[in-house]
Amino acid sequence: MKSLFNKAMKRFSGDGDTIASSYTSTTTTTTRYENGVPVEVITKTTTNDEPAEVITKPLTNDEPVEVLEYEVHEHEETTPVECDVEKPVEKPIAKLMTKPVEKLAKKPNKKTEERDPDEPEMGHESIVGYQGERSDPASRCCPIVVADEFEKHLDLTDHDFSKVDKYARETPAKEAENTDRLSKYLTKPWNEELDKLRCIFTWITENIRYDTDAFFGGNIKHCGPEDVLKTRKAVCDGYAGLFDKLTSDAGLKVWRISGKSKGAGFKPGCNIDSRQFDHAWNGVLYKGEFLLVDSTWGAGYLNGMDFERRFEPFYFLCSPTQFIYSHYPEKPDHQYVEPKLTKEEFLDMPYVKPQFFTSGLNFVKHIGTGIEISDDKVEFEIERVHPDESKPLHATLEWEGHNEDIPVMIQRLITPGPRGGRKFKLSCTCPSKGEGEFNIFVMLEGNSGPMVSSFKVKNTGSGKNYAPFVDTYSVPFSFTIHNPIHAKLNYNDNVKFEVTIFDLPESELPSLALFLPEKSARDLQKVSIQKVTNEKDSYTYAIETCIDQKGKWGLTYHTSPTQFSFLAQYTVE
Repeated sequence: MKSLFNKAMKRFSGDGDTIASSYTSTTTTTTRYENGVPVEVITKTTTNDEPAEVITKPLTNDEPVEVLEYEVHEHEETTPVECDVEKPVEKPIAKLMTKPVEKLAKKPNKKTEERDPDEPEMGHESIVGYQGERSDPASRCCPIVVADEFEKHLDLTDHDFSKVDKYARETPAKEAENTDRLSKYLTKPWNEELDKLRCIFTWITENIRYDTDAFFGGNIKHCGPEDVLKTRKAVCDGYAGLFDKLTSDAGLKVWRISGKSKGAGFKPGCNIDSRQFDHAWNGVLYKGEFLLVDSTWGAGYLNGMDFERRFEPFYFLCSPTQFIYSHYPEKPDHQYVEPKLTKEEFLDMPYVKPQFFTSGLNFVKHIGTGIEISDDKVEFEIERVHPDESKPLHATLEWEGHNEDIPVMIQRLITPGPRGGRKFKLSCTCPSKGEGEFNIFVMLEGNSGPMVSSFKVKNTGSGKNYAPFVDTYSVPFSFTIHNPIHAKLNYNDNVKFEVTIFDLPESELPSLALFLPEKSARDLQKVSIQKVTNEKDSYTYAIETCIDQKGKWGLTYHTSPTQFSFLAQYTVE
């Protein structure tokens, strides 16, 4: 307290040399987050004139995590202070307080809030930070856990549920006559809570269809778990209610949550106040960690007015820091992150799908629900951690008034992203003033794959800078075309072709070549692109040549001495 007062006096007087104090040394210990990880900060001050020594060290799992709270107090003069300048006006100064997080957590008002009997009361939780941060409003959020029960975050990446899923899908019809019998059948073989939860989730997603007639007919009625079991169809409320019933009967810590979602019909930037975006899902407390389950979205999706069944395990025990991108609960406590996001922040976050997370993607800088430009040029960066080479990125721009999708140039950069992953630059140009939709895909099979993110592009420019980028092909290695990047080349121009290949040993590098128009007499071997650099597992090839033939020029790599495949194609006019 004394050191804080002395520092305040120096600030008010404007002349630190004229301040004298009998205080000689102090040591303070606080806790803060660095890159999402709690660290202990020890500050040692020897005199008022010497710089303080600051020591930081990571907190171990055995050390309690504390949060910092600032309270304003009138200062107390416990040490005489001599000053030969005019005495400053006494003002309140900040006093740094540390309190255990469970003492700061707000408990719900039981008189005004209804609570599911299986839902644990908030008030004995801790905040656990992740290593690394994202770039959107959720980047400042950490998941809330029960400190006494939590050990580590659940990671299902390599968990094998094949036996559990097979058992659930082969459930005899007689075992599903009522919820009590079904719950016992689905949970009896398993000792672990995780397997019990999964078996119930899989059975529901496999056997309950989304009630499209009720949803599109505006005839949504509450259906209890027994009704859902009998009709085998429901909307989200029925899915969540059945999951709640089957799990609670088995003694599992599960409860129902309602709120809004970026579901069917949602577009980036749209309003979600209508009933169309009402949704219901479940909360689960598993080994001290609050996780989320959406068996509705886990069962399939709406394709127009039809329900398409597709099992989506992402929505089984999903981390709240990922779930918050698409689900916004009515009660802030049901976010299970700290600090809580406002509705405006929720709507401003990128519109992403499950494969965005499972593919290790992350926007390097926050783009919200859209990008506004004035020069026709769209450019941003995206990071990918632990990428699968067989599942490359692809992107297109759908522009109003433009019949065909506009190709997007994807260039891998040599420098890594903020989380140590591969960083890519995505670029395209807009053909006119107006709006469009930018879509990012992960290609799973050949040239097809799911959309993983979408956002709006608004261009106030005239379109004078519009020049389509060259469209690239999916190949079994990572590459970037540095030049030329536009699809059209000018006849008789001298052009330097430059390509970088990543992550291949030198012995496995392919031969690159320009494949000229059909009537060309040029020998492909004579236009082979030469390797010129080798840096960080990347090899850059280049050739400068005259564009002396009209037609299609192909940038290719050899798959055998007599066969080749395209990396990209250009048009010469």
